[in-house]
Amino acid sequence: MRPLRNMSSRSSTGRQDATISERLASAYYLGSRAQHPRAKNKMLYLSFPHVMTFDASHIADVFLKQPSLLIAGEKAVSIWHSDKLDKLIGGATKKVIVPHGTYMDFTARKNMLDLL
Repeated sequence: MRPLRNMSSRSSTGRQDATISERLASAYYLGSRAQHPRAKNKMLYLSFPHVMTFDASHIADVFLKQPSLLIAGEKAVSIWHSDKLDKLIGGATKKVIVPHGTYMDFTARKNMLDLL
């Protein structure tokens, strides 16, 4: 099977108009911290349609019956995912919005939750 693209050969988003979130994600996921010797960082053409259409939100309320803690960054581009999940499960037990936080802050900054 032919790989769709080898992402490890790209050092940045390659776009001049990339957002700060995109640049931070690119630096993290393509950097040495996110690499593993057994992970070639390739996607097969065969799996691409499955990845692009996957959405588990339609079953979230079935599997998330236990108390839930949602943590999101105030400035995260992906905060809508947390809001959607909160509505789907009928309200989280606790929802924490970290001031000035972005998605990559939780991935790359170890002390991000100390801000709470």
